[in-house]
Amino acid sequence: MRCGSSSMGCPAHCGRTTRAWLDRHYPRRWIGRGGVVSWPPRSPDLTPVDFFVWGALKQEVYSLPVNSREQLRDRTVAAVHQISPDQCLAATRAVRTRCNACIAARGQHFEQYLHLH
Repeated sequence: MRCGSSSMGCPAHCGRTTRAWLDRHYPRRWIGRGGVVSWPPRSPDLTPVDFFVWGALKQEVYSLPVNSREQLRDRTVAAVHQISPDQCLAATRAVRTRCNACIAARGQHFEQYLHLH
């Protein structure tokens, strides 16, 4: 069985107890700080959800103060529905450009290279 989890480099998720649990249950098969395969704490975002969707939702949802959980939910649902198929296609097409920029930056932060491609 294959499974995945992401801690986004959170210190609590990279602690000794967590790493010991991962070593016990997924020996030499987990990726993260302190693991066999290291994962940078601020890895470049190469998926449209990371580089487009979350920013678009955040901008729309928090354009005005949120006063309740219900309002947060309603605004989030409305914001998702405002993302057009053309926007999704453009974000998907940007992946290759972003990958090339990531390679040019040797896996480091790469937004400054996006205008070059």
